[in-house]
Amino acid sequence: MLNKSIFLSLLFFAKLGFCCDSLQIINAFNNDIKEGVMRYEQSFLKENRENIIGQIFYSQPSKLKITTEKPFKSELIVNGEFIYRTDIELNETLRYEYEKIKNQIPAMIFLTDREKACSLLREQENQGFISDFKISQKGNAQVEINYVDQFSNPSRIILSNITHKAHNKERIFEYNKSTDLVIME
Repeated sequence: MLNKSIFLSLLFFAKLGFCCDSLQIINAFNNDIKEGVMRYEQSFLKENRENIIGQIFYSQPSKLKITTEKPFKSELIVNGEFIYRTDIELNETLRYEYEKIKNQIPAMIFLTDREKACSLLREQENQGFISDFKISQKGNAQVEINYVDQFSNPSRIILSNITHKAHNKERIFEYNKSTDLVIME
């Protein structure tokens, strides 16, 4: 489970030698936008690893789901009280208290305002998890995020099929109760 969920801890880590205004490209910080869905593809530029492909769902102020479809199936679900990491192949879900690990998940930026998102990412930079963050718009439908992780490996995340509308599926933020639940202290 640990190796398969490393991408979750690296997802969106970035060094903030950039202007926080560049986060606006993601457009999740508009006061009128409270929900969104997008596809992501993470590639590793110096490593011979398969790309990670999945979806991100968020509903502000406290719900987030990241699904991975390839190269393995997993879910990370945040509901404001707990964070669940599910490895579909192992049929196992780890549950963490939200307050204890929320700062370890940079994708939490989708659940906050731009200033708090910048603060979260700066904290990750100060802890040495990331460097060389760059974010750019690629046409009308894609956002590209480039960064170097804590192991000096450059990575690229492409966000696409971005929609900022209600997904009307409250159950999407529930963890799969048919898996074995492990409560982490």
